[in-house]
Order: sequence, then C-alpha cells, then structure tokens
Amino acid sequence: MNTFVSVVIQSGTKFLSLRMVRDNSWRFAGGKPADGESDYAALTREAKEELGIDCVSLKYLGTVKVFVDGAMWEGRYYVCGTYLGVPSIQEPDKHAEMAWLKPEELRPSEWYVVKNYILHDIDAPEAAKVQALPTTNAESEDVFLNLCSQVTFDGKPLVSDKLKERLAARIDYGEKKYGSRLMTYNGRDVLLDMEQEAEDGIQYSHQGVMQGHRVAHIRNLFIQAAEAILELKRAEAAEKSK
Repeated sequence: MNTFVSVVIQSGTKFLSLRMVRDNSWRFAGGKPADGESDYAALTREAKEELGIDCVSLKYLGTVKVFVDGAMWEGRYYVCGTYLGVPSIQEPDKHAEMAWLKPEELRPSEWYVVKNYILHDIDAPEAAKVQALPTTNAESEDVFLNLCSQVTFDGKPLVSDKLKERLAARIDYGEKKYGSRLMTYNGRDVLLDMEQEAEDGIQYSHQGVMQGHRVAHIRNLFIQAAEAILELKRAEAAEKSK
C-alpha cells in the first residue's frame, strides 16, 4: 500500500498547513518516505525541506486511509511538540501559501486526526464550539447518494427502490436529529460503528429465531459480518505494529 507521513504543528487551536500549487488543496507538511527510511527520518527531512524547521520532538498520533488520485494511501500522522526555526515556504514551486488553519478548515482526513487525537487536549469553550461544527465539506460525499449510485456486476442497482425509500427515511431522521447527513468523513470510527451494529443484529435476529421467525439465515449473515470485521481490525492492528 502507498504510504505517506504528515507532521502536525499546533499553535493554540490552529494548525500549520500548506496550500498546494497543483490543486489548491491545504495539507500538513509531509510526504512519502524513501525506501528504507523510517517515519521519523522522513518527517524530519520533509519538515526541513518544506518548512525550513528542525523537529525536536515527534509523537505518533494515528493512521488514516484515504483515496488520493484514485489509489488507496495510508497516512501516518505525528505531532511535532517542539521545533527549531521559523516555519516558512521553502518550495514555492510546490506550495503557494502557508497558513494556520482552524480545525474545521482542514481537509477531512486531517480534521479526523485533529478531532480524535488532539482536540480533547484543547481547553473549552473553543473545543466545544469546534466539536459542535458539522463535519461536511467539499471533500466529503453523501453516503446515501453514493450508495444509490452503486450497481452489481451485471449492471443492476445494488439497492432496490423499496430499500432506497426506507434508507432515505432513516437518513432524513438522522439529519433532523444530528443536524447533518451521513458523509464520507464524520469524525467517528466507522469500523467500531459497523462492529456494534453487526453485534446488535446478531442478538436481534436470534431473538427473532426464538420467537419463531424464519430468520436464522439472517442471523448467520450477521455473525459472518461481525467475524469479518473483527478479522479486518486484527489485520489492520498487525500492519500498524510492524
């Protein structure tokens, strides 16, 4: 899998970002490690090349998987607690601007990292205001609309019209309850949500079996789904530990 590393530099409730020349997107400093290069070495090199600073302390925050230019990338994020020098643009051919951005101004993957690994350390009331903001932005996509556009291998709609109606009703309910629709990035652990829903499905469907409903095959599908999610989480944990 393609990998990159990013350095998170924080000042109060803002985070240092660079605007890319090629697509005008804002991103943390960082890049792809060279062959055999450690994350620490790659980050210190990238910080020097892109910002002109020397990172003194780096702490691992978390890993996020994102699609970039049609390919899956694994991004590993580190916070730089102390650095030497004054950050400035070092590669004007790559970066058009440098700025300290608020969490809600960050790209979705970086917003996710900030919210889940840093935001809890920010004092209220600023943190409370940030956490109350909707997570939708230009880079997020409506999950329901994307699902409705999916087709099977033989070209048939993945979701039937009847099920679309029921899903649409649930989406509308969720939008009224939470103030926003379900988007690609919502700041939650999607695998944990899936795991909990599958486990609920196991118990409810077995309750149906006990009541005499012919739903044993559905219960078994929920069990398979829950086991598959657990196996995926174990595999991802093993990858991170390497």
